[in-house]
Amino acid sequence: MYEYAPRLKKTREKIWVSVCLLLGAVAYGFGNLLPYPVLYQLLAVGSLAAAILITVRYLLRDYIYRLDPSEDGANLDLTVVEVMGKKRTVVCRVSASDIQSVTRVTDRRGQKTSDSQRKTPVYRYVSELQPQNACLLFILDNKNSYFLEICANEELISVLEGFKKQYLSDI
Repeated sequence: MYEYAPRLKKTREKIWVSVCLLLGAVAYGFGNLLPYPVLYQLLAVGSLAAAILITVRYLLRDYIYRLDPSEDGANLDLTVVEVMGKKRTVVCRVSASDIQSVTRVTDRRGQKTSDSQRKTPVYRYVSELQPQNACLLFILDNKNSYFLEICANEELISVLEGFKKQYLSDI
């Protein structure tokens, strides 16, 4: 029905990987010249592991967000598809009627979170460290509550909010 695949440059992630690789190479090189080589070698291994983690988690993955009709056809499902190279895997499927709220994430640093929000799990389906168009969905299904963080454009948000208003008016 509707599909949104954000095209991201991921420059911040590329810079972080470059810095980690450079730090790892420098630390390994100085490990043989300075006293306590074990500390420098541990720093090198840690920074190389961080570079690999950022590469696999953010640079090699992309997500596609789709709104599909559900199996019964009476409802819409938000489907998150993970793309790694040519492989596509459905990693999340949520009924649109279970979405309680849609909130734009603007700035994470100044936000206060309550204890209930800290205890609620957050599943991140974004392929950037700090995405510009992040959206936080609060899901409540079968008495389980959790948050989904996705990248969404205005059209996807309006469809989700419009479906929620339509669903509440039908009840």
